[in-house]
Amino acid sequence: MRTTVGSLPPAVYWRRRAVVLGAVLLGIIVLFVSCSGGDKDDQRGKGAPPSSQLPTPAPEDTTPSPGPSFLDGVPGGNGPSLPALGDLESKSPGGTGTGTGTGTGTGTGTGTGNGTGTGNGTGTGTGQNTNVTAPADGSCADSEIALVAAAAPATFKRGTTVQFSLTVKNTSTRACGRDVGPDPQELYIDQGAFQYWSSDKCSNTKGGDVRSFAPGEVRVYKVTWNGRQSNICEGNAPAGPTPPQGQFQLRARLGTLRSEPVTLTIQP
Repeated sequence: MRTTVGSLPPAVYWRRRAVVLGAVLLGIIVLFVSCSGGDKDDQRGKGAPPSSQLPTPAPEDTTPSPGPSFLDGVPGGNGPSLPALGDLESKSPGGTGTGTGTGTGTGTGTGTGNGTGTGNGTGTGTGQNTNVTAPADGSCADSEIALVAAAAPATFKRGTTVQFSLTVKNTSTRACGRDVGPDPQELYIDQGAFQYWSSDKCSNTKGGDVRSFAPGEVRVYKVTWNGRQSNICEGNAPAGPTPPQGQFQLRARLGTLRSEPVTLTIQP
């Protein structure tokens, strides 16, 4: 069969056919590669996750750990309990108290703990003031002394002679000294702002007298009043008019310390 046309040798025509066929095959290969590459790009753009991504961590436990509550002491409670009403009662100001208490606590692995504690306390009062800063010179402070004025009788007629007393007591737990001489001592009668009588007036006895007081020791000093006002003096004794009938206040003084008043009733 004759497969060539023209005057040229057959080899020339076979080479031409081979070139055309190679070009056609090359075009087909290029077209195939282009189409297959576009499909891969579309797959990447649509976000198929690569297999090399890290694994997604498991979600954390969001359940809150149990915190303290004030339901302890009732069924199902886990927290610290409120104090009992009896534990809040205050002790008397004059008493001293001692108390003991024990407590135990345990904790769980979640970081919370439950604890219980018990305590008992007792107190006794002695009536003595122990919260006092003692003076450096060893003297008794005013807070360590009880000063009391008294009258016998407390009700009497005008112009009657009456005996008054001034009592000093060491209420501290230590021995201390105090000047109880005529200068720091005084008994006086007043009514409102007016003073009718004072043991410091009309008396020529002066000076100091420092005495040592053991804990709880008591000393009593007595003065006799003749029933006259001390604004006038004769022979170291009051010579003024007698106070009118009514009620008056008797007080004692020891330096800067003053006693509570005692009511005197003068009758006509």
